[in-house]
Amino acid sequence: MSAPLFGPWERRFWEIYDSKGNRVCDVMQHGNLDERCDLIAAAPELLEACKQFVSWWEHSGKHNFTGAPHSLFDANAAIAKAEGRQ
Repeated sequence: MSAPLFGPWERRFWEIYDSKGNRVCDVMQHGNLDERCDLIAAAPELLEACKQFVSWWEHSGKHNFTGAPHSLFDANAAIAKAEGRQ
């Protein structure tokens, strides 16, 4: 990303804005527009949730948590993709 985008984001019709009023993107109108706009608007919170999960896992010592290794891999991959490292 070339400029910082401030979360949380907000949906206004088919446009997404950051918390400072900067337009993040326009969503093209085909398919289920409502679901796609809502998912994009939730991106900053989803990224933060992934980061909190990874941090919790790394510091909790609860390595017997069912399903965590696969979920941890998915969360780390999502974080890398969101940060442009993948």
